[in-house]
Amino acid sequence: MKVVITLDKLGESLEVQVRYSAKAKRVSIKIKQQSAELILPHERFLKQGLSFLVAKESWIRNKLQQTKNTVVIEENTIPIFGKLYSLNYQESSIKGVVLEDKTITISAPEEKQKEVLIHFLKEKLLSETIIIASSLRAKYNLHYSSIKINKNKTIWGSCSSRAALAFNIKLAMVPKEILHYVIAHEMCHIIEMNHSKKFWSLVAQIYPDYKQAKLWLKANTNRLGLYL
Repeated sequence: MKVVITLDKLGESLEVQVRYSAKAKRVSIKIKQQSAELILPHERFLKQGLSFLVAKESWIRNKLQQTKNTVVIEENTIPIFGKLYSLNYQESSIKGVVLEDKTITISAPEEKQKEVLIHFLKEKLLSETIIIASSLRAKYNLHYSSIKINKNKTIWGSCSSRAALAFNIKLAMVPKEILHYVIAHEMCHIIEMNHSKKFWSLVAQIYPDYKQAKLWLKANTNRLGLYL
């Protein structure tokens, strides 16, 4: 008989199917693409499994949110501010980029094509970042000294003691609302050069959904790097 447990204390009703497995040595939870599964060694573990499931509701919801937002890598495509484009390379002595509704075409000598793409992403990101940062500066009186785009493997952005902002080129591929969060995060460091409660309170004022944005970034950091 199919057993389903409903979790609803922390949000909309979430159904978790129970599966018994003779190979299981303990109670565990398996996260799938759009669902969660409670795995039990035997029926007599059902009560224990229910308690475990209730205690893990927040964790389950966070994991499902991560899988829901995960960027799916498709060959010969690239996302730009969250929108997926077909990526075409054309051998040419003249360097250029053409961005159309669903396609981005890179024209350059073969050995320079990746370089041209990266330069295009940097310029695209810098332009959008300046627009967002300027808006935040005017609205929240957060004055920065400069903005640059780099290719950092470990961090999304930084803010120096002189209010110089730097952002990871991979942000050219995230949805604009996620980019907005990263910029807001770094600009809050202009006031609070730490990650104290006061800092996160400031971030929440500017970007209330920052926790979901953090989950999205955590889920997609490595995948976005595959494009470059």
